[in-house]
Amino acid sequence: MLDKELYRDVYQYWQSRSQADEEAKLLSVAQLSSDERWSQFQALLEFSLSVQPLQNPHERAQKLLALEKYYEAIRQLQAWRNEHGQSA
Repeated sequence: MLDKELYRDVYQYWQSRSQADEEAKLLSVAQLSSDERWSQFQALLEFSLSVQPLQNPHERAQKLLALEKYYEAIRQLQAWRNEHGQSA
């Protein structure tokens, strides 16, 4: 019976410790300036791109084609807006 109580106590300790750590993280993030948040975001993005698996050329070409189609649709929409003097 002592083992169960010890296990329960340790579990509760780590659960409360984990919750306190999360609260401390949230508080520290809330105190960051917008420049610090932006630099952390950029660091995260840079890290994500560094661990991203390499794309094969076919997938890359397809994604670039899809982006080009998207931007062409945006250009056509903007031309329509300019021609009609309205928003879409």
